[in-house]
Amino acid sequence: MSERLIDHIAEKSGLYVSDLLLAKNSAEIIRIVSSVNPEDFTVDDWSASLSYLCQRHLHFATAAAAKDYYLKSLLNNLMNCC
Repeated sequence: MSERLIDHIAEKSGLYVSDLLLAKNSAEIIRIVSSVNPEDFTVDDWSASLSYLCQRHLHFATAAAAKDYYLKSLLNNLMNCC
């Protein structure tokens, strides 16, 4: 897939990439990410996208591990946000 993960999430959610950082958008992002096949994006893309979205350097061994990490992070945002 030539599209980057972060652009895919922004497009499907109708949000700007910068708005993906806001905890208030976590529920919508969870809906999008849950439907993503982790193998549709490279592990390097997952790592780079999540490094930006989680605002710290991250590297994952597999795309599935990255997706799991991101979903847990988004759920944590929801519990602490609203």
